[in-house]
Amino acid sequence: MEGIGGVAKAFPELRDRTVEALTRQLSHFKNHHRSVNGSIIAQLLDFKATEAVPEMEAAYGARKVDEMFVGSWARVQIDLGLKQEADFTAEELEIHYTPRQEQMMANIRASLDRPKPSRKSLPNVEKPPEFKDIVAQSGTKKLADKAGFGGGLSVALKKSKKKKK
Repeated sequence: MEGIGGVAKAFPELRDRTVEALTRQLSHFKNHHRSVNGSIIAQLLDFKATEAVPEMEAAYGARKVDEMFVGSWARVQIDLGLKQEADFTAEELEIHYTPRQEQMMANIRASLDRPKPSRKSLPNVEKPPEFKDIVAQSGTKKLADKAGFGGGLSVALKKSKKKKK
């Protein structure tokens, strides 16, 4: 949806055709996922497309809009300049999350509220952990030094010794 909107933003003369195409897609809101409808409405809001209000209202009325994209129907009306914030209750202005989104938001809030560990509680990582060759650990035969891209470290060391001479 952002791509379609981007074209019309780059070529303002295409605004009306773009709004018409987005509105036509939104009229099929029952066939789209909630997030698709939310994305369409977000683009229509960018164009202040008041001509698409009936389709937006129908999609919201059917609970087929992911409000995480654009907010509640009340918020959309305010953003379009159709109503004032004072016309709505706090509940009407809130985003209505799905149960899954609510759980995700609760996890995010809990993560943000969790105290940050102090530097003293962090493990001392001045020296990186020792890395052991996985191939050597598995007991399999190592590849020749010249295998792979560029021949490996030993080839590079040999070349640098030759240059020094």
